[in-house]
Amino acid sequence: DIVLQIGGNAFSKCGYDPVEMRNRIRDYIPYINHVLIDMSGGNGKPLQTSLAIRCIEQLVQLNAFGQRIIGIGAAGGLGPDNLDILAPILAVYPYLSIDAETMLVGRGERSGDEFVSESIRYLDSAQKLFNIKGNLK
Repeated sequence: DIVLQIGGNAFSKCGYDPVEMRNRIRDYIPYINHVLIDMSGGNGKPLQTSLAIRCIEQLVQLNAFGQRIIGIGAAGGLGPDNLDILAPILAVYPYLSIDAETMLVGRGERSGDEFVSESIRYLDSAQKLFNIKGNLK
């Protein structure tokens, strides 16, 4: 699958306008399967929930306009201890994908077993948030 990441730089080129973002993404639709809203750019900056909702609403319109269906994801400072910030987004768009990196690797401080342990905590938290049954341990 091909994921188009919309980071802070790309969003600035759209004038920070979710409608303009949607219009520009249309050109990529034949080539991508997913769009990831990630203004953090791998720096662990917290997800801006209200902005993410506005962007997701526009991406959902792409799907509604008869364009090829794309998956939608969000990222930005997500980790096992703060996934609750996604609740307002999931209330609007329950099929959201999520992505994490910086909060799992601890800004480069974790590796090996620590990284695996933190990743399992993240996945356990995500299962609870998305109400998915299962045990990763």
